[in-house]
Amino acid sequence: MRVFQIGVLPGLAQGVLEMTESPTHSINIRSPRFLVARTVAPCWRCSVPTTLIAVALPPGHETLELDDEASGEAHAVDTWQTAAQHAFLFHIEFLPNFVAAQLQPLASLRYDGYWANHCAWCDLPVRRQQRRERGGLSGGRADTR
Repeated sequence: MRVFQIGVLPGLAQGVLEMTESPTHSINIRSPRFLVARTVAPCWRCSVPTTLIAVALPPGHETLELDDEASGEAHAVDTWQTAAQHAFLFHIEFLPNFVAAQLQPLASLRYDGYWANHCAWCDLPVRRQQRRERGGLSGGRADTR
């Protein structure tokens, strides 16, 4: 998939994120909007075609810059940095419930310590190697403002 610098990513669904819950996880990326890329690929085990999704964030999303120079956690001043480019999210450990509810009907997405695509037929997780070989779709801890 090609990401264009101007405009919206072609063929992607868009959503608006509004935080309605308080996460207990550390959040390291946040955005008021997200994009969803979708493709179909055969399962590595059963060869049945299955839908895979990836979550992308548009320019303007924020990433948490950790204060590595602080002498202790009490003195750390982490700052949010605004990103100028699109970003795909990988190894998503936390999604607000309402976002997960929007994504799950699009593909066989499950939580096994992190959110991952699973085969719709045999329910096994899609392997990283398979994603790389096929152009890669999988989905930081995401938050919304």
